[in-house]
Amino acid sequence: MDHFEDRTQRSLFDLAQKYADQTRGMLPRQALTDLLRNFPAGTSLKYTEYFDLLVALKPSASDFKHSVLQLRELRQEKATGEALLQAMEILRNGAMDGAKELRGHTDARRYALSAFAVIEREAAATTSPEGDIRREVRQVHDQFAKARERRLSGATSGIATGIPRLDEALSGGVGNGEFVLIAGFSSAGKSQWCAHQAWHASVMQGRNVVLFATETTRANMGVRILGRHSRLEKFGLRAGLNTKDIRAGTLSGEEYQAFRAVLGDFGSGDYGRCYIVQLPKGSTMGTVEARMAAISRQFTPDLVIMDYLALLRPERASQKRQDDLAMLLQDAKQFAVTFADGRGIPFISPWQVSREGRKEVRTRGYYTMSDLAETAEAERSPDIIVTLLEPETDDTRGRKVPLRLDVLKNRENERFVRMDLLADFANSHFVLADSAGGESLLGSLMDGED
Repeated sequence: MDHFEDRTQRSLFDLAQKYADQTRGMLPRQALTDLLRNFPAGTSLKYTEYFDLLVALKPSASDFKHSVLQLRELRQEKATGEALLQAMEILRNGAMDGAKELRGHTDARRYALSAFAVIEREAAATTSPEGDIRREVRQVHDQFAKARERRLSGATSGIATGIPRLDEALSGGVGNGEFVLIAGFSSAGKSQWCAHQAWHASVMQGRNVVLFATETTRANMGVRILGRHSRLEKFGLRAGLNTKDIRAGTLSGEEYQAFRAVLGDFGSGDYGRCYIVQLPKGSTMGTVEARMAAISRQFTPDLVIMDYLALLRPERASQKRQDDLAMLLQDAKQFAVTFADGRGIPFISPWQVSREGRKEVRTRGYYTMSDLAETAEAERSPDIIVTLLEPETDDTRGRKVPLRLDVLKNRENERFVRMDLLADFANSHFVLADSAGGESLLGSLMDGED
C-alpha cells in the first residue's frame, strides 16, 4: 500500500483488494457504501468521491486485477530488497532485532530465510478459486454442454496430440491442469514432438500455444514448426521440406517456391497463436509464470510447452540435484493447476530417462517408471507420462524413424497403451506406423519384444 502517497487512496485500495480476494471481483459501489456505513460522514464522502473517479475511468475487471497483481509484485520486490539489505547489515556490522543482537553469517542466513518465508506466504495468499460447489451446479452443467458441443462438432475436449490412438487413450487430449512428461533418451525425438505438438494445437485446432525454449534456440524451434507445416497436402510436397535445407539455404527452386507458400500460409492463415519464448540462462518457474502473466494480457493461452523443464533453475536451490528436479516438477504441476486463477492450462515438457533405464530397455523392450531420470517425483507429479523409444540400429529406412510410444501413466484414463509410430525428424512429423503404409517397423528393428 506504500505505493499510494494519499492515505485515503491507500485505504480505498486496501478495501478493494480485500473484496477482490474474497469475491474474485471488483468492489461495487453498493458494497463500498455498506463498508463505509460506520465511518464518519466526511471520511465516507471522500472515499466515495475517489471511488466515483475510479469508476469514471471504466477499468475492466482484468485491468483491475492486473493492477492488483502488479502492486503486490512491487511490494514483494521491495520486501525482498529490504530483507537482503538487513541480512547484509547483520553479516557485516550486526544489527538489533528488538532487544536481541544479530551478528554473523548464521544469524544473517536465519533472518533472511525467515523474512523470505513471510514474503512467500504473502505470495501464496494471492487469489485462487474457492466456494460452495452446490451453488455452482449451473457452471458444471454449462461445462458439460460445451464439452458435448465440441464432441458433436468433431472437436476435441482437450489439446489433441494429432495421433488418433493416443488422443483416444487420453479421452480427446490433454486437459487444463494436466501436467505431461514426454520421456525418452537423447535423440528419441522429444523436442521434435514439442514442435509437432505446438504446430498441431495452433494450426489444426486453432488453439493459442506458448512454447518456452531452453535447450534449442527460438529460431530453430520456429523452423521446426514451419517444417511441420510444410507437410500439409495443399503445398504439394509428398514428404514436406527438410529443415536442414531451410537452415543451410539449400532448397531447390521448386522447394523454394513451396517454402514461400508455406511461410505465407502460416503467417496469414486462420490459426491460433504460436508464441515462442527464448528463456535466458538462470530462468526459474517464477520466470515462466511472470512471462505467462504478461503474455496473457495479449491473448489467452491454451497450452504451454517447456523444452525443457529440467534446464530451469529451482527457486530455492538445494544441495542435491534430485531435490532440485523434484521442486521443478512440483512447481510445474502447481502452475498447470493454478494458472489463470484456477482455470488451469495443459503443461507439456520432455523428460530424460536414465542411462540405466536405457540399458535395461533392450532386454525388456519398454520403459518403466523407475527409468525416469534422477528423481522419484517424476513418477508422482505428472498426470500423464508418455515414453518414446527409438531403435539402436542405423537401418531407419531413409527419413522414416520407427518409434515405440507407451503411455506409462494416465491419471484419469486408460494406461499402459502401446503404439508404433513413424517419425520424420526432418520436419517433426509423427504418424501411426500402420497409417503410413500398413507397416510396423519396430518388430524388425527393435530387440527385446515382450
